[in-house]
Amino acid sequence: MSYTESNDPGVKYFSGQAVYSNVFSFDELPTGKVFIDLRDVRELARVRANGEDCGVVWKKPFRADITDALQKGENRLEIAVINTWPNRLIGDQQPDCPHKITYTSHPFFTQNSPLRPAGLLGPVLIEVEE
Repeated sequence: MSYTESNDPGVKYFSGQAVYSNVFSFDELPTGKVFIDLRDVRELARVRANGEDCGVVWKKPFRADITDALQKGENRLEIAVINTWPNRLIGDQQPDCPHKITYTSHPFFTQNSPLRPAGLLGPVLIEVEE
């Protein structure tokens, strides 16, 4: 889900990097290319499989080739997602904000500005091309 759907203001107005991780297994390695398809990311993501950098995705299709990083058995996937700062600026304008985190020379956003979807929106798929 988008960070903006959270009830926690620290998540709802978050700006920066968040890392998602998961473990999956292959009894036998596929014979074709293997891709991780993130479907939808706001705004960009760095993909790592088993500690190997598999690239940055920043536009559709949000897809990275993870073939060379895979191993038989357990595989660890990490996706570092980075979003831009409008949501944090909007969060800092909220009347119940205990302390501002960001400062700008011009008020680009108000407390009523619409939040932008943020995070790994998925669904995340592993695709094998034979």
